[in-house]
This record gives sequence, structure tokens and C-alpha cells, in this order.
Amino acid sequence: MTMTSVGDLSSALALRALNRDMKKRFLQLSQEVASGRVSDVAGHLRGDVGALGALNREMAMLQSYKLAGHEAAMRGQAIQDALGIIQNQTVTLGTSFLSDGKSGTSSSVKAAGQAALSGLETVVSALNARRGGLGLFSGQATRGPTVISAGKMLDDLEARVANASTLQDVTRIVESYFQDPAGGYQTSAYQGSTQPSGPVRLSDTETASFDVTALSPEIRTTLQGLALAALTTRNIPTNDITSRSSLVYQAGSLLVGANDGIISLQAKIGTTQARIDEIETRQMARMTAAEIDRNALISADPYDSATRLQGIQNNLQALYMVTSRVAGMSLVGFLK
Repeated sequence: MTMTSVGDLSSALALRALNRDMKKRFLQLSQEVASGRVSDVAGHLRGDVGALGALNREMAMLQSYKLAGHEAAMRGQAIQDALGIIQNQTVTLGTSFLSDGKSGTSSSVKAAGQAALSGLETVVSALNARRGGLGLFSGQATRGPTVISAGKMLDDLEARVANASTLQDVTRIVESYFQDPAGGYQTSAYQGSTQPSGPVRLSDTETASFDVTALSPEIRTTLQGLALAALTTRNIPTNDITSRSSLVYQAGSLLVGANDGIISLQAKIGTTQARIDEIETRQMARMTAAEIDRNALISADPYDSATRLQGIQNNLQALYMVTSRVAGMSLVGFLK
């Protein structure tokens, strides 16, 4: 009978290759047991990865919708917060100005003028608020403030009413400034876009948008009322406490009327917020369903994986017994 001998070098190389393969398989099975997913996805699916690819694409798309929905929700809340600040000015100062205007005293008119100036600065600050680098009330414009400062706005108005001879002239000029599309507010004070910000896609078929800018009539009227009363701090009308009292009273009427409009804007934004929440909830359900389907394709049988892992461990033990005699190896060192 012919005998075939294997040299020490060949034997060592064979044991080394076996060691490498068993170690690789041991790590793969350990990963499967720990993660619950197969390590060789293509092999597990026998090359048919079309369904898995479709699920991966759907989950990536849903993730992008999730991020867009989150940003839209945060923007909506920021707009609500700003409108809340503005509405607080209209409801608080509106009734106060009506009372101050009726009293007609120099001290009440002076206090009303200072309150109006502070309120105008507060509203302008709220209108200039930003989220994600974009103005909340500037429409499609992406750079710069939404409106000029309260001081610059009053400077412009003061110059315009400088030659006004009657109280009616002052109120008419201020009204034209804020309400006329060709007036100074829209042409120079407002720095944003006349077009509202575009819609945000939240699903395959649904979008959401917040169609409110600082050009909204309710906001224009709020600014008009505050500016009208704030002009009294600049001695307009000149040295006429009766006319200034009338300005303060008219400002109060404007703010009381604007308050309902601001509340309507808040309700409109709230409706959009609720719709975003509803869409996000449905998208989360889709994401969960897709994850379940994906896991069903690539999940490993825990019993089978554990059984095969135990088999590899037994084989490693046997290999150790063989190699330890010739190399003085320990099992711990072998597995490192």
C-alpha cells in the first residue's frame, strides 16, 4: 500500500487555514447570536435581495420625511411662540390705551407713549426671530432681518408726518404707511419676500406650509397701532395733549381689533401643527411596519445560531487539543 506523508510545514499551514476559517465563522455566529441578524444577508436570501432593497429605500425615504416633519413642527412652534408675544402686546396695550386716551392727562399719555415704544420694539424683535437660519415671518427671503428696527421705523414715520397740519393727516399718513402696498412699510421697512415660504413635503402625497409673513394684515395693524401711540413720544402732534390723547385712543382701538386677527393666525398655525403631528404619527407606523418586514427577512434563528455556535466551539476545542501539543498553545491565546 502506498503511503503519503505530510511534512511539518504543510501540516502547520493546513492547521493555520483551518484556524482562520473557524475563527471567522465563530465571530460571525457570535455576531448573529448577539444581534439577532444573519451575518451573510445575500447568502441567507439566496441572492434574492430585491425585497430587502425596496424596504431599505422605503425606510430611508421615511427617515427623510421624519426629519422634515420634525423641522416643520419646530418651526411651527417657533411661529406660535412669536405670535404669542405679539398677541400679548395687543391684548394688554389695547385696553390700556383706550383707558389712557379717555383720561387725556399728560401723565397717562406719556406713559402710553413709552409703553407703545417698548411694545413696538418687542413686536419687531418677535418678527425678526429665526429658526434654522431662516426668518419666521420673512417668507422665501433667507438673509437679513424681517423688518427694520422700531427706531428706524419711527424715524421714517416722523419724517412723513412732519408737514401734517391736522390730527387726521397724521393718522392718514400712518395708516397709508402700513396698509398701502406702495407705502413705506412694505417697500422699505419690510425686508422679507412677498412670497410665503414654500411647502415642506412630509409624505409621498402630503405637504405642509406656514403661509404667514410680517405682511399679514393682522401684523400690519398691530404695528400701525403701536407706532401711532409711540409717535407721541416724539411730541407728535406738537404741543397738543388733546390730539396726542386721541392718537393713543385710536391706537388702542387698532390693537383691540388686531387682537382677534392675531388669535385667528394662531389658530391657523395650530391647525397646520396638528396636521403635521397626524402625518408624523402615520409615518412612524409605516416605519415600524417596514422595520418588522425587514427584520423578518434578515433575522437569524436564535436556536439554530446558538446550536451552530456551540458546534464551532466544540471544533475549536478539538483543534486546540491538536495544536497545543505541537505549539504549546492555550485556548485563550488561540482565540485572541
